[in-house]
Amino acid sequence: NGKQGVISSAGKVVVPIEYESVRFCDDLIIVNYEGVDRKDYYGFRKDYYGFFSYSGDIIMEPRQYDDFADFINGYSIFKRGEDIGLVDIFGKETIIPYDVGSWGYGENCVMSGLIRVQDKESKKWGYIDTQLNVVIPTIYDRVDGYDIPVFHQGIVLLKQNNNKIILDSKGKIIIDCAKQGYEDLEVVYHRND
Repeated sequence: NGKQGVISSAGKVVVPIEYESVRFCDDLIIVNYEGVDRKDYYGFRKDYYGFFSYSGDIIMEPRQYDDFADFINGYSIFKRGEDIGLVDIFGKETIIPYDVGSWGYGENCVMSGLIRVQDKESKKWGYIDTQLNVVIPTIYDRVDGYDIPVFHQGIVLLKQNNNKIILDSKGKIIIDCAKQGYEDLEVVYHRND
């Protein structure tokens, strides 16, 4: 019936074959389950997410999350109802008192130990660490050139009042266009795939 699960090389069922999709990341098996009891804004059934260990132990029940980003560096960002939170690979959750913006494309992840967040009132962007400490204050209009907050080799490009600034993962300013006389700035990095 188009359902997915996981079996071991010995043929043992590790994750029951009853999920809409299965993916692997950070030594975990992420599953999603189509909810028959809920519909999204467009009337489609909403998916729930959960995760298993490679040995098949349920770490978080598959009906726990409304939205769920891939685990990166041992953490994932989730949404449950109105709450947005951080969950580690052991299932420990922490509710984040900020918005995180849109879902997908890697913007909801922990990179260089930081999470991109948006102040609910000012709508400005910044970064917190996994203990919810503010590292880069929520004073920036925009993050990166494409609103993707990934730190490239420990730096991130932010925009404030039409000025571009590059900061490191401790919040220290590396380059400030206005102060250094640059017209424009972008981060160029090399990917090894």
